[in-house]
Amino acid sequence: MNNTQTLSPIQAKIRETIFSTFQHEVIKVPLAGPDNQRSPHYGLCFDSLDAPKPLWMQPTVKKHYVPHTREDVAVLCETIALGLDLPLDQITIDCFFKPAKGQRVAVQPTTKYRKSVCSKNGSDTLWPKFILNANYGGSFQAYLGMHRDVCSNMQMMRRVEGTTVNLRHHGNFRDHFDETVRQWQTLAAKFDNIVEAANHLKETRFNTAEFYQQLYPEPSAAESKTKHRNRDRKLQKMMNRLIDERMKLGEGNVTKVADLQTANLWELVNSVTGFVQHEKRKTQNGLQLSKSAKAFLAVDDPECNHAWDFALNHAG
Repeated sequence: MNNTQTLSPIQAKIRETIFSTFQHEVIKVPLAGPDNQRSPHYGLCFDSLDAPKPLWMQPTVKKHYVPHTREDVAVLCETIALGLDLPLDQITIDCFFKPAKGQRVAVQPTTKYRKSVCSKNGSDTLWPKFILNANYGGSFQAYLGMHRDVCSNMQMMRRVEGTTVNLRHHGNFRDHFDETVRQWQTLAAKFDNIVEAANHLKETRFNTAEFYQQLYPEPSAAESKTKHRNRDRKLQKMMNRLIDERMKLGEGNVTKVADLQTANLWELVNSVTGFVQHEKRKTQNGLQLSKSAKAFLAVDDPECNHAWDFALNHAG
């Protein structure tokens, strides 16, 4: 998109969010050998000295490699909106910068839109959420994730077929705008697969204690009391999340211990992913993490991936 064109308020907001979160561009620089001899290789680094340290220099790239810009990411976000088949004013974006990797953007329908479609309180409604990984030196990955209104979790079932694609990000990728839109639309069409997998998990009951034991084996008697206490506290927090969601959804008598001896796999896996996203980490490098940052970190967290794999393997 030409910067001289008049931007709509929503387009301007998208750019403001992206440019304020991702404050530096990446540039390509020639690399030399040990004795300053010429090299066919190029490296990538930030465009200013006040960028996050160390200046990023990841795998080498070729001469004709064109680093993506923040404007490129903004244009991709507009193609996401078209993939969701929603006007720009009905989408909201969250951004997260991953040092030494690149930019992360999540796009989903706005809260206002979701409430206009489903106003019923206490429903476990799932919504499509597109996640863009704009990696430095590599391809753009597009993921179809999901947002749960009942717990505000952002998660991905990576094992559900067709929910990941690689996007074009060559220097002339804007000449293939329509192709990119079609790729987002192809992803969006797979959301029914995610909903089907979620319903399958809801139909499968599992012993609660066994589920947690499989994911978090009890420390041996010889291990420290601290390890035992930490595990017990973690599992209690997960149980609390399970109970809280049942209360919100009006499902089951949560006051009876017997009612908690089994749960469906959907409840159990979300007790893990909810803990990881909202409670596992509060700070990073001494700084308080935002809700968006916690969500992006949870998406890549091995605990979440392990929980999804276990649940999907034991469904049915």
